[in-house]
Amino acid sequence: MLNPSANVLAAKPERSAFSIRFQRMAPVVRSPTEPGGIDAALIEICFNSQWGGPFLKVVGMVVKLLVRGDIIRIAIILFTALSVLIAQCFIAMDVLWSSFAKAYLGAAFLITIGLAYRWLGRDAGVAAACLVTAQLVIFSSFGAVLNYAGAAAHRPLYDAAIANLDKAIGLDWLGYVTAVKSNSTIGALLTAAYNSTLPQLPVAIAILAFSRRIARLDEFSIAFMLAAVLTVALWTAFPNLGELQFLYANGKPVPPFQLALSREEALQVFRVWRDGPGTVRSEEIVGLIGAPSFHTVMALLTMRALWGLGWVSIAAVAVNVLTLLAVPADGGHHFFDVAAGAAVAVFAILAAKALLQGRDEREGSVFVAPVGQAG
Repeated sequence: MLNPSANVLAAKPERSAFSIRFQRMAPVVRSPTEPGGIDAALIEICFNSQWGGPFLKVVGMVVKLLVRGDIIRIAIILFTALSVLIAQCFIAMDVLWSSFAKAYLGAAFLITIGLAYRWLGRDAGVAAACLVTAQLVIFSSFGAVLNYAGAAAHRPLYDAAIANLDKAIGLDWLGYVTAVKSNSTIGALLTAAYNSTLPQLPVAIAILAFSRRIARLDEFSIAFMLAAVLTVALWTAFPNLGELQFLYANGKPVPPFQLALSREEALQVFRVWRDGPGTVRSEEIVGLIGAPSFHTVMALLTMRALWGLGWVSIAAVAVNVLTLLAVPADGGHHFFDVAAGAAVAVFAILAAKALLQGRDEREGSVFVAPVGQAG
């Protein structure tokens, strides 16, 4: 039995139903003065009728507004954030989280709008666009930091082995770059397509959301997250910088072509791997990964997401085929990087479909407002 004189819970006659159930499940909650005891004051704040009731009610309301896609994305975010925290226990890396404040504030604003639209039973497309975008913004911050944590592991580079593999199957990187970049018009188109990969992401989200293709949006966004986590994990185990970065790191001259990746950017990637990330700031983050190529992943995911949507899919295929052709040149990637990126994309799509299996295709398309909240 609990000692009423030592237990704050016993001092309050009014308790929430959750508090009563909590005590029934854990009847040996001890005073904080006892060895190994739980601070009963914290339990009082969290679970009594005055404080815990409204808090738990709000949490319950938010959870009820989440669909399966939201829950899967949030689970991946939590996994990535936990991975960052664990990594920081073992590596020399500081993160200036305040530098991500604008991104997090923007995400919080979008989450508020998205949940409000669901609560009121308004436009499902607006709700989905806001929530998915916010979740991807938060995920990307943790994913980028996790990538830098992988660099801090200082694993040996595999670029020489990958370059030899390309050569063994008859692929000549410099010859390919020379061929596709000798024509200035073609070269400029490839560079523009390569640089469009990231801006295509919010465009694809908006198209899928506002056309009420919520199931496809869930698959697209979850596949993106899974692919990013897998890409970072593979790169951490087998780090590589890419053909162009590796050449610059070994003192080779700048090719006489216009490339999306500048020499300074390439050398910055090398310095992060060589010297460690130091203090990670949002505005200083660069893409570190050679293989698997994440530009390849995004290009393939975007083409699949927008497939079958008339002129939109035609434009998506045209731009992203150019992107795939540009990856070895403008991104400085090995050809192997492109193949590895394609494999990761296929795996991520299959995994996302498996996670969403059994999902009602209408889920997220129509929301019923709570009683008294419609209007």
